[in-house]
Amino acid sequence: RLTPVAARLSELLGQNVALTNSCIGDEAVAQSNSLSNGDVLLLENVRFFGEEEKNDLEFAEKLASHADMYVNDAFGAAHRAHASTQGVTNYLSPSVAGFLLEKELKYLQGAVDSPNRPLAAIVGGSKVSSKIGVLDSLLDKCDKIMIGGGMIFTFYKARGLDVGKSLVEEDKLELAKDLEAKAKAKGVELLLPTDVVLADAKRGIGIKEICKSAKDSRSSIDDRRLSRGMRIRPIRALTLGFPNVGKSALINRIAKKRVVDSARKAGVTRNLRWIKLESGIDLLDAPGVIPPNLENQKSALNLALCDDIGEAAYEIESVAIGFIKIISTLNKDKNANISVKQISNRYGVDITKGFKSPSAWIDEAASKHTSGDKRRMSHKLLEDYRNQMLGKIALEVPLWN
Repeated sequence: RLTPVAARLSELLGQNVALTNSCIGDEAVAQSNSLSNGDVLLLENVRFFGEEEKNDLEFAEKLASHADMYVNDAFGAAHRAHASTQGVTNYLSPSVAGFLLEKELKYLQGAVDSPNRPLAAIVGGSKVSSKIGVLDSLLDKCDKIMIGGGMIFTFYKARGLDVGKSLVEEDKLELAKDLEAKAKAKGVELLLPTDVVLADAKRGIGIKEICKSAKDSRSSIDDRRLSRGMRIRPIRALTLGFPNVGKSALINRIAKKRVVDSARKAGVTRNLRWIKLESGIDLLDAPGVIPPNLENQKSALNLALCDDIGEAAYEIESVAIGFIKIISTLNKDKNANISVKQISNRYGVDITKGFKSPSAWIDEAASKHTSGDKRRMSHKLLEDYRNQMLGKIALEVPLWN
């Protein structure tokens, strides 16, 4: 939620910044309509709605109902065709770029069109497919292109290298080969990382290579610090990735003892924890995260609802909102075993109110049961569902002929 953002924005602007419970709905629109000149209203996170990234026009129209015009000043999000960045432009006029966006574009245009040579570009991201246009354009302008992020594994596999279970776009392997061929023909160096180590923590494969790579990096950094008259200090490294891929098991292998909890269930690691290794490296054990751009969000939601992944792997309020939406969709189907009366009586708040605004329902229920703490209320709702305190609710109902 954007509660801390609203508080910090209030400090920076020197005035109160109100925050809506939801980015859409009658309550939110009433707040925007009541604004006076100079007032600032922050809409709650648009990513709470799957329609945002799908660029759903109905959702975009609801967002647009807050305003008379649209200014996009978020350069880092301007390339995304989402409801809040592209969809709203169908309903608001004028729709324009802000001063910061204009500044960024002018800088980029000058840096790319009239650069100081040699010109190198660094391109990152998880997918080659989303960077085709960028890479093609840079091949005509750059002397070197350095590629990072998840897309490197598609290039590695295109070269015939083993990438294990790393993220690969199988249908873009030929594209990766073509891009490398174009770069070679134009005399452009296309550089991939050379220090990626493939490991299988559960079987102990690649652990020695990881330790050697870490020690080599430590030595190089130590030498650089000493040459500048600086003290040597531990290097800090982070384990980051999906839930249940063996990050904690990897740390235990590297440390050569059990220093963190490891289990088959995803989301076991709940907090950030620094692990001191003998090699002068501090390793941060971090919870795995299910990214919001996974293609099958429905399955991810069901895993969270059924407690097949731990709470450290997801944002609990979003899952609770998703649960209420499922109830709303299935409540008229008798095969789903949903009792609106039973749920409403348990919390003293009519659950059908949540069908229109799940976030507002959680807010009201939280005021009755958890002293206004929406996170605790979300946890309570999900635990009650898992323990069948709301009845034996089916998340999915088969289609009968």
